[in-house]
Amino acid sequence: MSVLAPGATSQLPDEPIRTVRTRFPDDEASARSEVRLLVRRALATYVLTSVAALGLVGLGASVVAHRVAAESAVDDAAVYTQQFSQLVVAPYVTQGLVDGDPASVAALDEVVRLQMSEHEVLRVKVWSAAGDILYSDEPRLLGRRYTIAEDDRPLLTSMGVTAEVSDSTKPENEFETAFGETLEVYAGIRAMNGDPVLVEAYLPVGRLRALRDGLVRQIVPLVVLALLALEVLLLPLGILLTRRIARSQQERATLSRLAAHAAEAERHSIAAELHDGVIQDLVAVGFGLGTVRAVADRHGHADVSAAAQQLNDIVRDDVRVLRGMITSLSVRDFAATPLHVVVLESSVEAERAGLVVRRDIRPVEPASRDTHTALCLVVREAVRNAVRHAQADTLLVRLAREGDDLVLEVADDGVGFDPTQTASATDGHLGLTLYALAARAANGRYTLRTAPGEGTRLTLRVPSPVGERTAWRRRSPRWSTTG
Repeated sequence: MSVLAPGATSQLPDEPIRTVRTRFPDDEASARSEVRLLVRRALATYVLTSVAALGLVGLGASVVAHRVAAESAVDDAAVYTQQFSQLVVAPYVTQGLVDGDPASVAALDEVVRLQMSEHEVLRVKVWSAAGDILYSDEPRLLGRRYTIAEDDRPLLTSMGVTAEVSDSTKPENEFETAFGETLEVYAGIRAMNGDPVLVEAYLPVGRLRALRDGLVRQIVPLVVLALLALEVLLLPLGILLTRRIARSQQERATLSRLAAHAAEAERHSIAAELHDGVIQDLVAVGFGLGTVRAVADRHGHADVSAAAQQLNDIVRDDVRVLRGMITSLSVRDFAATPLHVVVLESSVEAERAGLVVRRDIRPVEPASRDTHTALCLVVREAVRNAVRHAQADTLLVRLAREGDDLVLEVADDGVGFDPTQTASATDGHLGLTLYALAARAANGRYTLRTAPGEGTRLTLRVPSPVGERTAWRRRSPRWSTTG
């Protein structure tokens, strides 16, 4: 059997085509393998997605915990500073302190340093409304005047409190640079003489960081563990649903195969009935008409003899048509014949019908039985439509691999037709319905280009990755040849 290049015109083969049988994988074993593969893929996707989700949730929980801890630490610092200012500092902000009396400064300094040692306060300053530093545990700051920031000035009237990370570039912070990053808290209070003043305290950020890290260590593991427990609880449900879906797909595939087998059995049954019943009766009628013609000739009834001959010719033509239908109906099992052999046989039928056939047929094979059967049905139907209805002179039949697709193409130069007017089987054009069903069964797509007077070109593409085909070939041998 030869495979011709594109554009080459084939002649009828001198010898009959040998039957080359194809052994597909066992249907049940293949279906079970597909179910297991689908379950594994679904579980792998579930696990990977869960891990990614846990990572994202853990990251989000960490960010939220950092923010909550920072806000909590700042709030604690603000509350402490406000209480410290009102309960400890305010009673010692007297007129003597405002006037710079050393005794008043010393009295405030004593209680402030005690609090600083007990509560890890790094620096304390007391500001007047004009910006003068009335007190600081750093003696070099006493009596200096700085500009109070606009954000802090409203505290002189609201008696509120604010907290922020210190800006060491401010002029008044020249003696705090050694502390590094600190938490700077301002609190507005009333002095003993009724004047508004600001108390500024510098607290270490280490406490803030420790609180933040501790909160993260508490929140993140709880969130992740809760989600992990939820994933573990949902895993059996996921496995169950995946198996149900896989079984459903397996059942649909089994029903499709059973329907194909039932249709094939029905074709054989119809062919047998035609052969054993109608054709035998017509052959008997032909013999009888021959006898009638002989008797009419013997008795000189020429008109009866001519009528008998005409009827005999009609019967003989009908028998020939019916035998062709039997050949079409009683085809051998598609699954037992390689795809390129079916394609070649179909093209030979077109040659026998008088068409000039150009072939480009490659020995390629899909990975599944369903796809194989669908392609066989399509090529036989397309070629027969070209022979019976197209009134064509030439026919192109092509079977090849393009990337990960198998491509089947049948094109003729016939009269064509309007596909929008023949889109259903009820119109007598079962082929269009067959093409759509076959493409769907093979998980492929088909295109039909035709118009009245412009011929017809059918192209069917089905996915059949080379890697998948190679793995299938390792499971079982593909070809065995018999004479």
